[in-house]
Amino acid sequence: ETYDSELFFLLNRRYHYPPDQIHVDLIRRAPRQDVPIDYDPLAADPDYLVVGPFSRGWHLYDPVLEAGAFRLIRNYGRYKIYERVRGDSSAMFTGPICDSVSLSVAKGYQLSKSWQPFV
Repeated sequence: ETYDSELFFLLNRRYHYPPDQIHVDLIRRAPRQDVPIDYDPLAADPDYLVVGPFSRGWHLYDPVLEAGAFRLIRNYGRYKIYERVRGDSSAMFTGPICDSVSLSVAKGYQLSKSWQPFV
């Protein structure tokens, strides 16, 4: 799950991106904070959540992060990789899937160092 589209071409696995209407709702919410955002990132049952400058700027994932649905496992500059907290929260997955996501985000971070649409 990510809302940072610059990572799409780097991910060599399936990913989920919020529907376009969410962006419209986020834009409407910007001037007045009373616009509800009807989006549940857990509905797609993601194993990982990547939060970068775009999603952080819109605070799209703040509710699920504050609820403890994900835990931080890697940090690459402006990008943070979270793993979904499931039944056994004591075991952190660090296998090839996590490494693949991490490598993709690390490449995205390297590419984005000179391209910064949001701070």
